[in-house]
Amino acid sequence: MKIYLGGYLSYYSGGHRWVKVDLGAPQRLKDVLACLNIPAGEVYLTALNGELVEPDQAQVSQPDEVRLYPPVDGGAGDQRGAGDLRGSMECRPGCGACCIAPSISSPIPGHPQGKPAGVRCAQLTLGNLCRLYGRPERPRVCARLKASPEMCGQTAAEAYAMLADLERATQP
Repeated sequence: MKIYLGGYLSYYSGGHRWVKVDLGAPQRLKDVLACLNIPAGEVYLTALNGELVEPDQAQVSQPDEVRLYPPVDGGAGDQRGAGDLRGSMECRPGCGACCIAPSISSPIPGHPQGKPAGVRCAQLTLGNLCRLYGRPERPRVCARLKASPEMCGQTAAEAYAMLADLERATQP
């Protein structure tokens, strides 16, 4: 079985994004995660073969692919130590990945039916800054999204890749 560890969850595998697990027989995903020492509270979204699941209810077997993601709305700061990547950060000026990669189902000025994934938001300037930032018409989902190392990585390209991967993993 292959397990993808998104964001800071790679901390639990020594920095590796993909972990292979040999299963003798089908098991509860919750038990597999416990064997890998991944605390249940650290996993926000779980996709099993492209379908969202609850780890305590999902059965996994050898050919399965699991993708795990931590919360992506920032955090309370570093709670593990200086080497930890978890926590909030300042938004990277000129990045714009969070305004391009994910879909947004709520109406946005310029996108009355919402914004599809991979489409540049109509409110994103040429310099990749939000025209609605701090204004009341900015969608709540956008205002609640906070930059974090696990969502944004080290570069704009890394942020886009992480958000696009999260978008794919959470599609119905």
